[in-house]
Amino acid sequence: MEREKWIDETLTVADAIGRVEARATLFAGIKSRIKTEGIVPLRVVWLAAASLVLLVALNWLILSETAGSDSSNSSAVPSYSFTETSFNLY
Repeated sequence: MEREKWIDETLTVADAIGRVEARATLFAGIKSRIKTEGIVPLRVVWLAAASLVLLVALNWLILSETAGSDSSNSSAVPSYSFTETSFNLY
């Protein structure tokens, strides 16, 4: 009973507060900023492309160096043969 009274009071207060209205110029300002900021400068595009090329080149360089060192160090990795493993389940 007390809970229902609390819910009714809360709803009554929420109805009394009313809806908040935004300024009329707010939406116009948001739309104008979206239109003006929609174009990405060419300098930013070239900077992003150069960063991507640099990242790919560094990854390729690191992977090629580690692949070359792994082939000469084959004794560091133990080799396993399927003939040594027993697959008997019973």
